[in-house]
Amino acid sequence: MSALSKQQERFKPILVTAALLFGLLTPCAVYATNSVDQPEQSSQVEEPAEDVSGGGASQEKPDGFVSSDKESSPDADEAKGSQNSAADLDLANKQDVPVDNGEPRNSFAEALPVSIDRYGRTVVNINEGWSFTSNDVSSDGWGFPDGRSSGMVNLPHSWEYAHPTRSYIPFFNKKTATYSKTIDVSEFQNASLTIRFYGVSKNTELLVDGLKVGTHVGGYSAFAFDLTDYIQGKDAVTLTVNVINVDTDSIPVNVDYTQWAGIYRDVELIATPASHFSLSNYGTDGLFVDYSLKGENANVRVRTDLALAQGLANDLFLRTTLIDANGQIVAQDDRSVTLDDGQTSQEISQSLLANGVHLWNGISDPYLYTAKAELIDPTSGKTLDEVTCQVGFRTFEVKNGKAYLNGNVIQIHGVGYHQDREGYGNAVSAAQIASDIDQMLEMGVNFIRASHYPHDRAFYDLCNKRGILVYNEIPYYMIYSRAESYSSSITEQLKEMIRQSYNYPCVVMDGIQNEVVYNKQFAQYGADFDVTLSQLVAFNSQLVNLAHREDPNRMVVQATIDIMSHAENTKLWSASIDLTGLNLYAGFKSAVSNAGDSGRKALQAELNQKLDSYKSIYGVNQLMISEYGAGANINHHIEVDDSFSWDGDSDSNSSMHYEEYQSFIHEAYWDMIQHRSDIPVTSVWNMFDFSCYRNEGGTTRLNTKGLMCYDHATRKDAYYFYKANWNTSDPFVYLTSKRYTSRQRQTQDVKVYSNCDSVTLYLNGVSLGAGTKQQSGVFVWKNVKFDGSGANSLEAVGTKGGVKYTDLVDGITVPPYELTYRSHVSNIGWQDKVFAGATSGTTGRGLPVEAFSISLGEAGNAMMVQGHVQDLGWQGWSNGYCGTTGKSKRLEAIRMRLSGQMANDYDIWYKVHVSDYGWLDWSKNGAPAGSVGESKAIEAIVVVLTKKGESPAGAAARPFIGHEDVIGYQAHVSNIGWMTDVADGATAGTTGRGLPMESLRASLTSDPDSIEMNAHVANIGWQGWQDGECGTTGTGLQMEAIQLRLKGAYADSYDIWYRVHSATLGWLGWAKNGEKAGSEGFGYGMQAIEIRLLKKGASAPGSTKNAFKSPLVAYSAHMATIGWQSSVSDGDAAGTIGRSLAVEALRVSLGSDAVSGDVQVSGHVQNVGWQNYSSGFAGTTGKGLRLEAVRLKLTGQAAEKYDIWYRVHSSDYGWLGWAKNGDKAGTEGLGKAVEAVQIVLQDKGSSAPGSTSSSFIKK
Repeated sequence: MSALSKQQERFKPILVTAALLFGLLTPCAVYATNSVDQPEQSSQVEEPAEDVSGGGASQEKPDGFVSSDKESSPDADEAKGSQNSAADLDLANKQDVPVDNGEPRNSFAEALPVSIDRYGRTVVNINEGWSFTSNDVSSDGWGFPDGRSSGMVNLPHSWEYAHPTRSYIPFFNKKTATYSKTIDVSEFQNASLTIRFYGVSKNTELLVDGLKVGTHVGGYSAFAFDLTDYIQGKDAVTLTVNVINVDTDSIPVNVDYTQWAGIYRDVELIATPASHFSLSNYGTDGLFVDYSLKGENANVRVRTDLALAQGLANDLFLRTTLIDANGQIVAQDDRSVTLDDGQTSQEISQSLLANGVHLWNGISDPYLYTAKAELIDPTSGKTLDEVTCQVGFRTFEVKNGKAYLNGNVIQIHGVGYHQDREGYGNAVSAAQIASDIDQMLEMGVNFIRASHYPHDRAFYDLCNKRGILVYNEIPYYMIYSRAESYSSSITEQLKEMIRQSYNYPCVVMDGIQNEVVYNKQFAQYGADFDVTLSQLVAFNSQLVNLAHREDPNRMVVQATIDIMSHAENTKLWSASIDLTGLNLYAGFKSAVSNAGDSGRKALQAELNQKLDSYKSIYGVNQLMISEYGAGANINHHIEVDDSFSWDGDSDSNSSMHYEEYQSFIHEAYWDMIQHRSDIPVTSVWNMFDFSCYRNEGGTTRLNTKGLMCYDHATRKDAYYFYKANWNTSDPFVYLTSKRYTSRQRQTQDVKVYSNCDSVTLYLNGVSLGAGTKQQSGVFVWKNVKFDGSGANSLEAVGTKGGVKYTDLVDGITVPPYELTYRSHVSNIGWQDKVFAGATSGTTGRGLPVEAFSISLGEAGNAMMVQGHVQDLGWQGWSNGYCGTTGKSKRLEAIRMRLSGQMANDYDIWYKVHVSDYGWLDWSKNGAPAGSVGESKAIEAIVVVLTKKGESPAGAAARPFIGHEDVIGYQAHVSNIGWMTDVADGATAGTTGRGLPMESLRASLTSDPDSIEMNAHVANIGWQGWQDGECGTTGTGLQMEAIQLRLKGAYADSYDIWYRVHSATLGWLGWAKNGEKAGSEGFGYGMQAIEIRLLKKGASAPGSTKNAFKSPLVAYSAHMATIGWQSSVSDGDAAGTIGRSLAVEALRVSLGSDAVSGDVQVSGHVQNVGWQNYSSGFAGTTGKGLRLEAVRLKLTGQAAEKYDIWYRVHSSDYGWLGWAKNGDKAGTEGLGKAVEAVQIVLQDKGSSAPGSTSSSFIKK
């Protein structure tokens, strides 16, 4: 063998063990990095000419250091490539793999010597031993899932902060916590050293020995900083990481899941030689693999980004190798790296041909190759740096209502998945993720929506290895802001996500947004959120294009909210979207009249109508259902059948989420999906319960829509429904409602989920025969009669392939007597009887219950009832009946009690739905439920029996609304601060000094937590109900209006009265019990308040006239040379007079006290003519065009109740006459500008506010 041959032999890449030792063959795209010289971020989506950013990050250089510039990266367009479709790579018929760019294939012997002092890449995990501080003197509002709140912590670490009383205002929730750690860097003095964070939420600032290194914006992608210059000449340095949890300057904002904060994923140090694979391309390892499949062969293009040492005089060698799962080399290419003078970075593209490739074929065969790139010193023959990534050859497409993997139809079994777990927050481990994946695979999942952000690298590794398809998405939710920082955070996080997942075969979809809508109300969050529809459409359209450019061969998708009017807007940016998803919650957010067969069919008809309508709106032949489901608390149970109804929004937001109703929803949806041919992809929401900001379903801060509980261990019934349909290889039977052992009815249906051929049911050892198959995976036995005298057992026995499978539930009890009841409802009469646990009456229709009848069957006189009736008060106790019929008198409160032996053995529980209050809590055994003195009707009733001492699921704190005490209160006043406490009608605040109130505290002496209040604050609006304190301090924002109300038993005995002294208006009238007092829409601050506590029903302490003032109509003018003026209202003049300034645009809106409807406005504009009517706006801005005439008209109830009158002040003419309801006002063809406008609403048909002569003049 010649010397040259021996040298070549030395370099044959035969080992993957090094990759196994250092990176376990993980995908190469695993972190986000920050370049040394970060360009200014742009709010434009279009690619910059030279983009070397690290994905929303920037890095600084310390004073006195010289930049090595080794982290610059290639142009972004060159970095994206063309995965799965490299059409320019036609290598199938070539015997040898050509070198890209036409360069000669050099041998190592031809290279000149080069001076190298370090070889190989060293990766050090530095998760342990960080010091943590919240930087807060108070612990209120802080949450630490694992209890580690301060001192030394190990990573990953998670925390959150929600202001105790103002959690709804982002400003009050923003916190900066600090992590610090001293690290030994003595061994890295001759290395290029990078620190890589795999996930820090939300924004990060890194300092080394107090010097700022850089920042990163975004909480879900990996990123890195170059530490090389900061460690020179040092044995140790101290890292300080400041972490900001929330802001409104970047996505996400206002999300429906808990925004956990902290360093919640791994942190590593990466030491390399000065020449290495670049770490600066949006968090990747600088290795990108594209391919196209041609027959059984793959044309592969491997692109690598190199960072090269300054002054490198000699060539290096780049070797790229494709290795199969057995460690055998499939293809290889060597390349000489030749440098131009001063060049410190280079992108190299190499072409490989893989013959007879083994496809990555999902769960059935997730075959993976390894792509390895080595940077080699030809003098020593040693490897300078090496990176690897997994590669799976596959195709995926969706067309004509079906999904195809490698050309074969695949039925998608999809779920949504949050990186969130009880006791850990988002600081979940790889082992926990693996456990979650195992649970999904057992259920039959083959598709995961990584909700709603990029997940940890361990998740993608597992999906690659287990064959699960992934829908990736960025956390762009609901709201768009035109702030540069906000739009940049969207585009940067999209690039990070796509480039970091570029090589993952599991990822088949890139999601660009979730439920982003156009809504004028978002402007309340700040001026940057006041965007036009055209601005939103333009940005989102560019975002779609950016996703296609970054990743031309994955599908670009979106998830949308189920509101037709928003779909009409969404379609405007959706022309290039590959697949649009719908987040559907019909049946959970909408009413279902019954949960029997007819109710199921009605729900499916509603769903089919929705899907057909959305297809028509978007002009597509297929849609994805990106979310669907319902909440379920495993402690909440009820018989769900023809007698069960669901009230939609009211029930979905209530404290009761029945496990059985969740199953009903999933059964109905999946059956509907199976009968359609245009829904290729679906995703259940969600695989697991997750933390959020809601309190519903009887839980605190938890979304209960998971198929498994927040512990990620307990499976709900619906889990087994999907396993029965999605996993036919693991036969089983599962008795539903097995946690429901104390049931309400003797006669009920029994349901089993199974993938067996047939199932037989046994009750107390007696066969009830084979079940009827309701639908795939669902077996039902109707009207099963349980024994009321003792415990019952159920056993299900399924058979498949001659093998039997069983499930058993013991200890099921039912009352000895059948409890039934019915209501007499206004405008309906007597309803059909329902069984225990079902709803009698109506909700959402405003219909009072007038009478109520209840029976315990054979128990006879064991049930006593008493009702409180409108104008009559409490009736006497009666056997099973209360209320009246034929008198149109509402039932306002009710009591029930058992008698005889039933009272010894059982408790009777009941709760009522009260008009304006909704569902109250449970009452029992003769205690009142409902209200007295409120003039509120009972609208619905639920009754259950429990064994003595047991209780139904749900709260029992406030079943009734209806004691002597002193009320004290204290005002916080501008320029003064907190003033002295006052009580019982005394004045808090000031009058005659022009000082607005900014905050208020109030409480009863015997119970400090007995008062709730809601303030309308300047620039914020109504804050929402809070305990004992409202408004703000330290912000300079004035209170303008207030609502007060009592809680619990105090509200039963007292009325709380209050009045305010308002700027300009003076003392207003008295309001009470949650009514508004003050003003809204004028900008008038509250200056003082008086509060009285009076016995329920007592006379007001003074006049109640004009307790609250708000305009009927408000408007503002955009003036030439001035811009937008302040808003005026109800006949005041908007604009100017005597200054010869033109009105260029006009904004008009109805006040908060106006009835529902809108103001439509049309303007006649210079050089434009008459514009079309639009909601609340006419004219132009920024064009210097005068408004010459206007037309205004009302819509909705406002048009039925009011006439809208208006007149204009026209140049050279002065005030013209009044016009109304769409008539023209102003001039046309005369070149005269509108200079001012007045607008009023008056009762329909009333006289004009002034002369109507010459309201409009036309040439």
